[in-house]
Amino acid sequence: MRAVAADSFALARDARLRLASRRYYLGVRAFQRGVIAHRRRRGVSTAWEGVRIFGYHRVVDEPDDVLAVSPRAFARHMEMLAGAGVEPITLERAIDLLRRPVEGRYAVVTFDDAYHDNLEHALPVLERLGIPGTIFAPTSIVSGHSTYYWYDRPPRALGWDELRDLAAGGVLDVQPHTGTHPRLPALSDADAQREIGASKLELEARLGRPATVFSYPAGLYGDREVRLVREAGYRAAVSTDPGVNTGTGEAPERLRRTMMFWRDGDDDFAAKLHGVLDEPVALRTAVHRLRARARA
Repeated sequence: MRAVAADSFALARDARLRLASRRYYLGVRAFQRGVIAHRRRRGVSTAWEGVRIFGYHRVVDEPDDVLAVSPRAFARHMEMLAGAGVEPITLERAIDLLRRPVEGRYAVVTFDDAYHDNLEHALPVLERLGIPGTIFAPTSIVSGHSTYYWYDRPPRALGWDELRDLAAGGVLDVQPHTGTHPRLPALSDADAQREIGASKLELEARLGRPATVFSYPAGLYGDREVRLVREAGYRAAVSTDPGVNTGTGEAPERLRRTMMFWRDGDDDFAAKLHGVLDEPVALRTAVHRLRARARA
């Protein structure tokens, strides 16, 4: 009976998380468009120097998936990036550059969650344009011990053989994204430490190469998570906090990312590339803090 009750609780919890996640991203999409229009009317400066890290999830034709960017839209984004006078670089080079104030404009492309469609639809575009990228993989999901619990019908994840081939191919690097993709601030100290540290060890053992950069699931983190990332031996960690990284005193465990969302087209990408959304919005900050405190 206890096992049945636990399973029922987990199913109900996952259903709540799926609904909350969808509502959140739908809200972000609407809010983002309003902020872009308002700031363009204000004439917000779009001059920047530093490293801009773009964050994607799925690249697939799934119109109802709030985490999906279509292959056509992704190809246009990357073509615009390639022609923008911004140098695409690896995440490792970015971390090296950020040890001091950065001169020039650089971009890094990242993908969270290790969806199989990254291999099918993103990799060919990156290869064609000579743009490197990084996939952040939740190791327990890749191993098949956990699943994408925020989906009613979870999509296919990349397997270890595929990730090994990608890492060896030189275009897409692979880095840890915890084991089970939990909300880290909701975990005990021991569980949070395990998710952050064990995923690093497993990825290194599976791929035979160092794991150096961590990605906070859903961008949810606090001072404790920063400390645990540092103690686990990572060089840096990426968040979903907006803005560009300048190398002028930012903690390497709090790197900012420019996140790409559902139905982001040419205009949205251009706005984000040029920094229209870099300035923090008080409402976004407040909502993010509430999500970090929520317990699954």
